[in-house]
Amino acid sequence: MVARGSVRQFGPAVAGRCRGFLRLILSQLVLCNGALLLTDEQVTPGAMPTRAQRIIEQARALGINPTLENFKRFCDGIDSPQERYSCVQVGGTNGKSSTARYLAAILQQHGLGVGLYTSPELVRLNERIEIRGQVITDDDLERSLSTLASQAKKWDIQLSEFELFSAVALTEFAVHAVDYAVLEVGLGGRWDATSVVLPRLAILTGVDFDHTQILGSTIKEIARDKAAIIKPGTTVVLADTRPEALDIFQDRARAVGATVVLATEELGNVALPSPARLFASYQRANQSTALTAARALLKSDFVLDVAQNALRDTVIPGRFETVCEQPLVIIDAAHNPQALAVLMTALVDAGLLPPFSASDASFRTPPILLLALLADKDAEAILAALEPYEIEVAVTQTASPRALGADALASIVASRLGYAPLTFATSAEALDALIPHGRPIIACGSITLAGEVKRRFAPARHSDKMSQTDNNR
Repeated sequence: MVARGSVRQFGPAVAGRCRGFLRLILSQLVLCNGALLLTDEQVTPGAMPTRAQRIIEQARALGINPTLENFKRFCDGIDSPQERYSCVQVGGTNGKSSTARYLAAILQQHGLGVGLYTSPELVRLNERIEIRGQVITDDDLERSLSTLASQAKKWDIQLSEFELFSAVALTEFAVHAVDYAVLEVGLGGRWDATSVVLPRLAILTGVDFDHTQILGSTIKEIARDKAAIIKPGTTVVLADTRPEALDIFQDRARAVGATVVLATEELGNVALPSPARLFASYQRANQSTALTAARALLKSDFVLDVAQNALRDTVIPGRFETVCEQPLVIIDAAHNPQALAVLMTALVDAGLLPPFSASDASFRTPPILLLALLADKDAEAILAALEPYEIEVAVTQTASPRALGADALASIVASRLGYAPLTFATSAEALDALIPHGRPIIACGSITLAGEVKRRFAPARHSDKMSQTDNNR
């Protein structure tokens, strides 16, 4: 039985008054890597600047704005900061965040000043914006949000949450005089706020079913929306994807006079680095795409050894990320059928999971997959991706207002996989129950779950350098 309650600080005064109670709590804390782990939700210092959060919540109430007109007008009013540096736009269903981070690392390793814009965050709002390898400071974030929100109000322009954050990123990149801005598309491409830029280069990773209620119910419909980031006279790097999506991308490129570079052809014979740490095999394709993009951008200034070193040293937050080593806990933001399928393959490739047909006695502590989904995801298709593998599933529910209830998810698991899974009301309860058994835990199914688990295990590690390397982890 794990003691519940919120334990935030053990100061001398508190210890003096509540010594007996603290002994009880301390006796029931979970150990991870030999360190104390709080068994309830923790408040990470500086996790979310209060004023910034208030501004974001006001913008969030506006929902999604399916037009670029307001945002274009706003950017024109603030002197188009996106025109002061070269932009790279990265779209797709899966792999866009990783590809963006790998490309930013390669450019930075070549001595360039790089701004990186990704979304959403795992733990802190600041994570969305990096400048020269460091996340934006609380002070800069609050100042920029406040200034831009006030200006939008003055001009009577309503900006959505993503538009407002995009304005902050574009403005801060100009303030800090970056050479390149690498921008991850938030959703689709046609109306996404990042599409206010005229990219020097666009990247499209794989296309699969996700956000179908907004982007369309077929691969062709989804691909058409994403293809909008291919602009006249630019270069587009296309990763390996479904044939019907590739056809649409190439048709769009021909129509607007864009140059097409296929990532699978460009660097197919280049040996990519093999990091010593646990590594997701699915990142190989993203690394190859980033290498192709870097070569297209830098041309004769591209140095393969420099790029490979950048790839080797870059850790992608929330993607096959080890947040605890004893017991092993890995978080992965996989949240659609294709992503879950490649995650399972990566677990096999990493030696953490045998195929369903294998019988390997060396797997003495088989992992447990802790799953939480959002209600708008295709739970049946996601679970179908798990069927070929011999792995136990436990289910939970995140704090997201869009979360699928744990009991509802458990019913789908029972129907699809044929057994009643361990079910936990919160991720905190799940970790409290699972950690003492010492089995590896793979937490996946939503970015929210990845963030909740990371916050539990690694608050101290969560520094202002989010794209960390092995040397400063």
